[in-house]
This record gives sequence, C-alpha cells and structure tokens, in this order.
Amino acid sequence: MADQLQENPNTQAKDELQRTANKNVEKAVEHLDEAERCLSKLIDIGKTLEDTESYPRRESNVHPPLANLPPIPIPKFNGDIREWEALWGALNYNVHSRRMDDLQKMTYLLDALQGEARECVKQYQVSQSTYPIVIQHLKEKYDNKQALIRDLLHRLRTTEAKTERLEDQEKLCETLHSIVVQLQRKGELIDTLLLQQLLLEKFTKEIQRHARQKRRQRAEEARTCELLKDIKGYIKEELELRDREQEKPTLRMEHISQPERTFKTTRYTCFYCNKGGHSPNDCEVIRTQQERVQIIKTRNLCYNCGSSSHQLPCCKAGPCRNCNKHGHHTSICRYQYGPTEYKPRKGGNTTRDKTKAPSKLPIPIPREKKPSSSKINTVTSDKTQPEDTVVLHTRRELVILD
Repeated sequence: MADQLQENPNTQAKDELQRTANKNVEKAVEHLDEAERCLSKLIDIGKTLEDTESYPRRESNVHPPLANLPPIPIPKFNGDIREWEALWGALNYNVHSRRMDDLQKMTYLLDALQGEARECVKQYQVSQSTYPIVIQHLKEKYDNKQALIRDLLHRLRTTEAKTERLEDQEKLCETLHSIVVQLQRKGELIDTLLLQQLLLEKFTKEIQRHARQKRRQRAEEARTCELLKDIKGYIKEELELRDREQEKPTLRMEHISQPERTFKTTRYTCFYCNKGGHSPNDCEVIRTQQERVQIIKTRNLCYNCGSSSHQLPCCKAGPCRNCNKHGHHTSICRYQYGPTEYKPRKGGNTTRDKTKAPSKLPIPIPREKKPSSSKINTVTSDKTQPEDTVVLHTRRELVILD
C-alpha cells in the first residue's frame, strides 16, 4: 500500500508531461501547415513577378523597351478649355502617376501653366501638401464637359469661309467636320435636319446644290458626317478638274511652233463687283478705267491679275491680252478704252485714224516766220518743196505748211 502511494505522484507527473507534449506537437503541426501555405503563396507571387519581368524581354525583338522612348513633352496650358485634355493626359503619364515627391509634381505643373491658368493657382502655396488641392481645383474649372460642348457649339455657329474660293471652302469643310466629330464623342446628337441645314448654308450655292442632290439620291436620310464627306469629295473633284484645265494650255504651247496664244474657258468671279457669271473685263457695273483702277488700289489687289494674295512684283500670271505687256490687267488696258493723250489740231483739215497714235516722225522747224498768212496745200511726195516750209508726214498724205 505504501509502495503504491509512492508511485502515484510520479505517474501523475508523467501524464501531465505527456498531455503538454501532445498539445505542443499539435500546435507545431498547425504552425507547419500555416508555414507551408504561406510558402506556397510566396512561390506563386515569385512566379508572377518573374513572368512580368520577363515579358518585355520576350517582346524586345519586336518593340523597343519603354525605357528607351523619349518622354512625352508636357504642353503649355493657358486656360483654353479645349486644350485641357491634352495637358492632363501628358501630365498624368509623365508626372502625376509616377513615384515622386508631390513638391516635384507641383514644380512640373507650374512650369506647364501660363496666362489665366497660372493666375488661378497663384493663390495656393507651392508646397507638397497643396499639390492635390491644385489638381482638384484645375479639374473643377477646366475639366467641364458642358463648358466644352458650349464652346464647340459656339465655334460651329460662328465658323465661316473667308471667300468663295474652293481652297477656302475646303478648309471650312475640314473645320466643321472636326467640330461635329468632337460633339459626337461628347454624346451630342448631330444627325438632325436643323444642324445639317445650318452646315449647308455656310457653303456656296453650287456646293449646296450638289449636296442636296446627293441627299435626294440616297434611300435613307443622310448622316451629318456623310453630308460633310460628300461636300469634301465634290470640292476635291472640282480642284482636280481646275488643275487639269490649267495644265492644258501649257502642254499645248510646248507642241506648237506658231506664236499662237491659247486661253482656257473658266467660270469667273469678277473682282470689281464680286459677282459671278462674267469676267472682270466684261463687268457692266464698274465700266470706266478710272473706277476700276480705284477699286484695285482700295482693295490692295494685284494690278496684273486682280488677286488679293500677292502684289505685282510676285505675280506669275500672263501679260495683258490687248497689248501683250506685263504689269496691268486686260480690263484696265489703255488700248481697250482708246488713246486719251492725243488731241488733233483745231482748224486742220487732215484726217487721222482715231484708233492709232500720232506719228512720231521729226518735224523740221522753219528758220524765219513770214508775216503772211499760212497756206495749207496737199501735194504728193514727189514734188519739190520751197526753202522755208514745214513738212508734216502722216500715214496717208504729205502736208506742207507754207
């Protein structure tokens, strides 16, 4: 009995130690399982990073690494709402999304701002903490979709062609197309008859007639972009046709040896009255030479061709069709209006051709004037002449002043 009592304390201690050891083993197994799971995750992350790093190397044979490309320049921004998207796109790529100090980002931002945009951020202190505030302020002011739409609509209403020349009509068409496309991307409805009518009225009557004819030929209603595309195609065809017509006289002159002048027939716009259907030479509104010359001076036109794009020293047009001289337009040539400087003698009975200038032959001057009255005799050229006579030669007869 005494022996059993002595063994019981040892037995209890062993059991307690066994239970403690079992608990520790279970916890160790749990920790090992957790460690295996973490290790598995780390291995997966490592593989992902390796794939990401190796992807540019696999594609380097086709595309150069992005690090070798030059940085996108940050454009200057002066407060024009149409240029905000370009500024923010470049700034976000080069600066805002990069890992750098906000003070550096603020420096890049201030360097890109000018004019009104620079003034609106002067109220903020240049520091690291104010950079997010300044960005938010600029976005609220310039990243405004409705304000941009209003600006596009205003440009659409006010855009006009400088003249009715085909080149100016083509520029007008390109400008209107760019505005319409931007409105469409902003979610505005552009395929309306009201908008199409507004666009058509900006072009010449001939272009409007062609566009309406094209629209009638379609089975369905034409879209606004298709309408502008038809107009641009028509203008391009007219320009090509005009260029071919201008080349024809040059090609013909190369093969003709005779001194023959060839003129092409084209549709004129008179630069005196600004009306079509007749050339400046046939203008019935401005008819006199003095009025035409005054208009050329007032409008600062070229004296040789009537163009407003250059002056006489730079003109490459041909000479006058009346006198074949360069320096004045056919419509103001003095031969078209007849001689104005020559005036016949009063009391003379000689006849002169009204369309020709007076003779330039020298007139001998008598040595002495006789007090007797002058007698005018008409003789033929084979008669002998007195000593003191004045001989006048004309084209048809010989006149002697006695």
